[in-house]
Amino acid sequence: MPHTEELAMLIVGDLSLENYKRDIIVSTKNNGLRRISIFHPAYMPLQYPLLFPYGERGFQLGIKYHDTNNNGKKRKRNTITIHEFFKYHVHYRPNQPNPFICYGRLSKQVVVDARAMEDEYRLDYIMRNQKKLRAEYIQEIFDAIEKGIYEASQIGKKVLLPSSHVGCRRYMIQNYHDGIAICCVYGPPDLFIIFTCNPKWPELTTSILEGEQPNDRADIIVRVFHMKLDQILDDLHSGKYFGPILAILYSIEFQKRGLPHVHIIVWIDKKGNEITPETIDYGSQLRYQTQL
Repeated sequence: MPHTEELAMLIVGDLSLENYKRDIIVSTKNNGLRRISIFHPAYMPLQYPLLFPYGERGFQLGIKYHDTNNNGKKRKRNTITIHEFFKYHVHYRPNQPNPFICYGRLSKQVVVDARAMEDEYRLDYIMRNQKKLRAEYIQEIFDAIEKGIYEASQIGKKVLLPSSHVGCRRYMIQNYHDGIAICCVYGPPDLFIIFTCNPKWPELTTSILEGEQPNDRADIIVRVFHMKLDQILDDLHSGKYFGPILAILYSIEFQKRGLPHVHIIVWIDKKGNEITPETIDYGSQLRYQTQL
């Protein structure tokens, strides 16, 4: 088969929110060209025919919960979100092949694509509900006017992303302000700890199937890492190793090979608690973490 080592992508025109929509265009016998959006149930089988050879239905708007009453409790909504849909289908089930996790790099691609669909859905919702969200930024507009900025083009874009949207500028600024506020109350931190996921953990090596690599099962890696992170945070809060703890601040990051690690900053209560080199020797005191 002919192949090439180089890959190119052709973009026609300006790539903006108004004229860019990720979709699939199919040609029918009677109606000509038809656009299939990400909310069409046939989008995933058309995008990944190797993973869904029988045309299994994908996500679509309006899928109702199986238990609409929620055991007698009133729900805020009766339909599932795109996040809940993919979270259900990515879940591993014994003796049942799952196209989202069982087919190597192609499964990774479909999981990343599903995450991109979720972000696109959220951004579309934010764009369509700007009137409800803009009220939160009136104070920022006043601050801009006080700085002498009167042109709307100088203040920012028309679509404002709230701080609840992970990764946006306001999200980063809010977390930064929270960290600075903790430093203003408790002073400079005492410990900086890096906790990295180990692909040789028994929980990972015994859970993956034959022929799989640990980074092929992001679902298992994330769950095991989350359990061990909860354990190390409980150890820190208990005060067994470093004494009473005033505050803990941490940030989780993912490496290129898919393994997560966390940066932890710890404030120690120094009143009546002497800090010695033996106390700071975290590696020798918590070596058992790799055995859990």
